[in-house]
Amino acid sequence: DDESDEEALKETILKIAAMGPKVVVATRGGKGSLAYTEGKFYPHGIVKCDVVDTMGAGDSFIAGFLMAWLKGEDISACMNAGAENSAVTLGYNGAW
Repeated sequence: DDESDEEALKETILKIAAMGPKVVVATRGGKGSLAYTEGKFYPHGIVKCDVVDTMGAGDSFIAGFLMAWLKGEDISACMNAGAENSAVTLGYNGAW
């Protein structure tokens, strides 16, 4: 069920965070994304779009997230940038 899946994801994120990264982010397709930093979880929804192909959506999320991160945006803005960037990629066949 969705609740147990979310709890399992949070446990995995916490295990990864314990290894040392400052921020851990998991993308969840149509369920959006979930980030963890500074002891707190940050859920983020999707940007609605017409999905043609999912290839490259995760890479596009990472690129959008990191560009916002490098500009000094807060975690919520970074997640939104990732979602917006991946929504563009989802509109193309084969991510080209």
